[in-house]
Amino acid sequence: MAIDEKELDRSKSSYKAQTALELLRENKNKFDLVICDVDMPDMDGFKLLELVGLEMDLPVISMKLSLF
Repeated sequence: MAIDEKELDRSKSSYKAQTALELLRENKNKFDLVICDVDMPDMDGFKLLELVGLEMDLPVISMKLSLF
């Protein structure tokens, strides 16, 4: 996957799932894709996936970040 620099300027990120969910809810029609880690400090990625699936029609890519 390649992301154009202009598109990168339009991307948003959040360390916490709840903040990301609020951002998605406030801007429902402005996102095309959600990429999230399964392990987040306040909510696991599977719960976020469930909520996004129930509330929005967005594809979600969930992954497990591992440093080892």
